[in-house]
Amino acid sequence: MKFLKAAIIFILLLSLAAFSGCKKEETPSDYEREILSRITDGIGIETRLPAFSRDLCIIDPEVHYDEERILAKYAGLFNETEHEVVYAKNASARIYPASMTKTMTALLTVENCPDLSVMVPVTEEALSGLAENSSLAGLSAGESMSVQDLLAGLLIPSGNDAANVLAIHVGGSIEGFVEMMNRRAVELGMLNTHFANANGLHDRNHYTSVYDLYLLMRQFTAHRELTELASSKEATGAALLPDGSYEMRAWRSTNSISLGYTALPEGVTLLAAKTGYTVSAGRCLVLAVSGPDKNLYIAVIANAASHDALYEQTVDLLSMITEGTHGEGD
Repeated sequence: MKFLKAAIIFILLLSLAAFSGCKKEETPSDYEREILSRITDGIGIETRLPAFSRDLCIIDPEVHYDEERILAKYAGLFNETEHEVVYAKNASARIYPASMTKTMTALLTVENCPDLSVMVPVTEEALSGLAENSSLAGLSAGESMSVQDLLAGLLIPSGNDAANVLAIHVGGSIEGFVEMMNRRAVELGMLNTHFANANGLHDRNHYTSVYDLYLLMRQFTAHRELTELASSKEATGAALLPDGSYEMRAWRSTNSISLGYTALPEGVTLLAAKTGYTVSAGRCLVLAVSGPDKNLYIAVIANAASHDALYEQTVDLLSMITEGTHGEGD
């Protein structure tokens, strides 16, 4: 019942705003229209409105930001502690997430695997269709690896093979896991997201938005085991071979910040990060940081033109934390 009340109040507020004298010429934002469609499409208020039953950063369509400052096509910076949107650029538009997808794969894994020491077999099915030049953790069919080590292989070198192995283990099949991903997205209020795989390889039906990645990352950061991996420079994993012996795998981060090549603004500390890249997605990064004020901030940049541009713009975006930069209303 409380969800129904929240929906009714939300619709009434939008209606009052629409009929007020100061907004005669304005139309609802893409995100507002999407919310309304989800409320009224008959799918069920209880599953479509979790976002309005708790505190979130909500993008105000009347606030305008300096879109020329960040050259990437899509970006957002959210003060999760104060529930404040610091910066937003095309934040509700659909984007291809590439390997940022793996934050959902990791989240579902820890939510459904209470014992991370369980050994998981690597199958031919999990490795099927993965090109040798894609991001891999170096897994081989017939060996086994613990869930903990697979998570490291997923988040640190961005292993597509690790993503598929975890998907089959958690969901019974990759298709079953994708169904879980989409159900979890709905529960998190990710209204503009649809997953088609567990690793982020390009698919027209695999998309999200900057704002939805914020919603996902705030849940991701609630798990210490994930943030520790997603901020690590390197890690090793132990593969159990068919003959009973172990072979160590060494991985390095795909993230320039964790590697120490990119310095964050003074007082800003990395908590977690996940890179992404495909030709269609461009260079992407979602990260969580602690600011000088000890607040939790979540930032997303998508479709940057190059590796260097991605990190230059990430530093510029995070510098808004200490500058106190914010948008301006009409």
